[in-house]
Amino acid sequence: LISEGRAEILKKSTSNDVFFNPAQCVNRDLSIAMIQTFINTRRAELNQPKPSSSTTTASADKQIGTTEVAEEAEEEGEKEVPVPIASSDEGITIFEAMAASGLRSIRYHKELSGVKNIVVNDLDPGAVANIRNNLAHNNISEDEVTPSTGDCSLMMHHFRSQGKLFDVIDLDPYGSAAPYLDAAVQAVGEGGLLCVTCTDMAVLCGKNVEVVYAKYGSTPIKAEYMHESAVRIVLQTISQTASRYKRHIVPVGSFFIDFYLRCFVRVYTSPLRVKDCACKLSYLYQCMDCSFFQLQPVQRKGKSKRGADKFCAGIGPVVPQACPECNGRFHFGGPLWSDPIHDTSFLLSAIEVIKANMDTFAQHKRVIGLLTAESEEIPDVPLFYTVRSMASSLRCQNPPAVLVRSALLNANFRVSQSHVEADSIKTDAPAHVVWDIMREWVRTKSPVKPKPNTVAERILSRPVTTTIDFTQHKDATRTGVPRYLPNPENWGPKKAAAGGRFVGTKRRVSDGVMVGGDGKREKVVDATPHDTTPKE
Repeated sequence: LISEGRAEILKKSTSNDVFFNPAQCVNRDLSIAMIQTFINTRRAELNQPKPSSSTTTASADKQIGTTEVAEEAEEEGEKEVPVPIASSDEGITIFEAMAASGLRSIRYHKELSGVKNIVVNDLDPGAVANIRNNLAHNNISEDEVTPSTGDCSLMMHHFRSQGKLFDVIDLDPYGSAAPYLDAAVQAVGEGGLLCVTCTDMAVLCGKNVEVVYAKYGSTPIKAEYMHESAVRIVLQTISQTASRYKRHIVPVGSFFIDFYLRCFVRVYTSPLRVKDCACKLSYLYQCMDCSFFQLQPVQRKGKSKRGADKFCAGIGPVVPQACPECNGRFHFGGPLWSDPIHDTSFLLSAIEVIKANMDTFAQHKRVIGLLTAESEEIPDVPLFYTVRSMASSLRCQNPPAVLVRSALLNANFRVSQSHVEADSIKTDAPAHVVWDIMREWVRTKSPVKPKPNTVAERILSRPVTTTIDFTQHKDATRTGVPRYLPNPENWGPKKAAAGGRFVGTKRRVSDGVMVGGDGKREKVVDATPHDTTPKE
């Protein structure tokens, strides 16, 4: 018997037929806080005064694909009226695409207020049978939490074809969520919440760039900020997928946690707003020898002579042929999401949700720390430096991060940490200012004699052109909530469940039995799980 929050599930201690990872408790706690905040936000939005009928130029029941009215309005220069947010006095609907044990949906049912119905789906019939047992054990009616067996993409398309769009769709696969995004962005309702997990972090961080491009349409770069760039790569994939259906996304929270990432985005229909999507994406230049990086927007937005929005290709390159700090060459990556990855007020509301129900959140300290750290991030500054990486390039002693932040604040620049890394420096200061701080640190605090014709020698040979003041600034430190808590022992990814494991194009449903794409069963001599386990 496994207990988590207000839910209990039955699981054989020696069986791996149904996937369960206790480390994902942080994921589930975070999801409950974010979805409850979404419910509260949605309720407040529905209570706002509605626009008068005289200003309405689009049908209130307009769904995805029926945007002819909006397109005609664009051509005539009229202002588009957004599709109204779907309303329901009975509560929201949730679709959990890959439920495994069903623990997440059981917790959603028991711990969220304002939920009408949850469809809990899994491809493996054995997992769905286990879900039914867990629902019965928790005295939950299948009218309230409805088990479903099938391919989650097909199920989402099926529900959409029946006119049923979900307020919340939760994608939490073993590996990449990319194959399921196309169906998800169509099946989530207007203003709904899409929750996406990806666990293929080794790939997203640059281990196999060709795989990332095939799955996500982007090229990753290995650097100190690679976990944040992984989050931004997934966000750009969601955005581009949604834009094909005249929809755009608004991230309310996007996190790297332990060995996976978790994104929460709201999805809206608006052909006019979709035009801005490319302006929210950027290519990335990263020096191969030092920490210098620069972003180049994919497109830029201006105004025509008549005052209408005008979109043009981005101007570049934004860097010289060689790095201005060390003369190194550049890697070129992206595109990635360069707009804000969170909504500060939304995250602060989620923290209040947790504080009001501390007894149901087993990992409340960790989740509050995570939400607090991200809420403090500078929202419009993508990526970051790390003190240790810059000090490594100069072969000098690491300066205290608080002094680096103080120097930036004293120079009237904004600075924060990233939720990804305690040692991070996220700032709107130009790169040469950040390096001036490091040069001044070496000159006054940690003198070094670099070898000739090295990266350190080339960086330190440049003059300091910024007035640097290392006096500790009052805003350089954060107190109160612990933000970067250590993990317990044995905390990490688990092997995929034996039931429902894919081997090539066939899925194992029991020992020695495989089901192919045509649905035919056949016996096999060897279907060892380790042959197909994704390499993390």
